[in-house]
Amino acid sequence: MVKRMMIAGLSDSTATALYGIFSGMVIRLINIPTALALAISMSLVPAISAVKALNDMPAVRKESNNGIRYAFLIGFPCAVGMSVLSKEILAFFYEQTLTPERLDIAASLLSVSALTVVLFTVVQATSSILQGLKLQNLPMYTMIAGVTLKVIMNYILIGIPSVNIHGGPIASIVCYSVSMVPNLYFCCKHTEMAFNWKGWILKPGLSVLAMGIAVYALKWILPMGRITTLLKVTVGIFVYLFTALKIQAITSEDLRSFRRKKAA
Repeated sequence: MVKRMMIAGLSDSTATALYGIFSGMVIRLINIPTALALAISMSLVPAISAVKALNDMPAVRKESNNGIRYAFLIGFPCAVGMSVLSKEILAFFYEQTLTPERLDIAASLLSVSALTVVLFTVVQATSSILQGLKLQNLPMYTMIAGVTLKVIMNYILIGIPSVNIHGGPIASIVCYSVSMVPNLYFCCKHTEMAFNWKGWILKPGLSVLAMGIAVYALKWILPMGRITTLLKVTVGIFVYLFTALKIQAITSEDLRSFRRKKAA
């Protein structure tokens, strides 16, 4: 990436600094919510393997549907929240490290990179479902296809002077999209499950829309600062959960299941 930026006309020091911002700050923050995706996927493999061994297809469909739904429920708000509050979040952690100019660059990178969170979360969930069904080769092939396109797009986009480091987030979005779409198709096909657009996309999307509007409004009302950033995040979480419960994106059964796991 550094070499491609230098070919695009940036100096060695500038290219190295931009790569440091992207890999050392932006990607590090992206990795925080994606840890939740790993937690979801780790629980899906044994759960689906167990009901699959009993040839209980209704249970397989239920576990698969819930796994994908939880992935969207967690990935959507994390992605949109980090994208809308990209500058505030970066300033919260790195205000003493970044100059105003580089803070703007980092915020631009994070606002796009954050969208990979929901894609990655769903990729992890669907990969685990396919692994539980003993179809682990399928997500491997889709990820190889995604990574191949990512490498090609990184090479092309980062070498364009007007794009440079900003090609990295775009390539990541393409990578996980290429992996996610066929993964969802294979999950639906091999579990004989209908694409639950309402439970996976519409209801979480409406909850995130309400959250995004509230947080975006607070961005214009409140000044930047650590306390106000925490307030914006807190309000966003509250609005998201309130809306999700009202429109039943999160159900009472979900809450009971969470309580049982917490008690265990």
